[in-house]
Amino acid sequence: MIYVSGIPSRYIDDVWEHCEEYVVMGINKAQEEMNEHDIYYFLKDGEMQLWVVFDEDNNKEIKAVVTTQIINYPQKKVCRIVTLGGKGMDKWVSQVLDVLEEWSQEQDCDAMETV
Repeated sequence: MIYVSGIPSRYIDDVWEHCEEYVVMGINKAQEEMNEHDIYYFLKDGEMQLWVVFDEDNNKEIKAVVTTQIINYPQKKVCRIVTLGGKGMDKWVSQVLDVLEEWSQEQDCDAMETV
C-alpha cells in the first residue's frame, strides 16, 4: 500500500539522506532556479514542505519525494509543487495529488500549480 507523509521541518535532517536523490530528480526537470541545497534550507526553515511517498508493503521503500511551497500572490494563495521525483509514477501520482490537494485546502489555498 502506498502512503504519503508530510515531514515536519524539524525532522528534515533525519530523512534528508534518503530523500535528496529524489529531490535532485525533480530539479533535473527545472531551469536551474535552485538546487538541492537551496531546497534543503527552505525545508529546514519551513518555507517549503517535504512529502515522502513510500510503499508500506515493500519494506517502506521510498517511491517518490515531492516538495511544495505556499505562494501568497496578491489575489490568491496557491500551493506550488516545486519538485516531484520518483519511480513508478503511474502507481502513486493520483494518490499524492489527492493528499496535496486536501492539505492545500486545509492551508486555505485557492489553487495548486506546478513549476
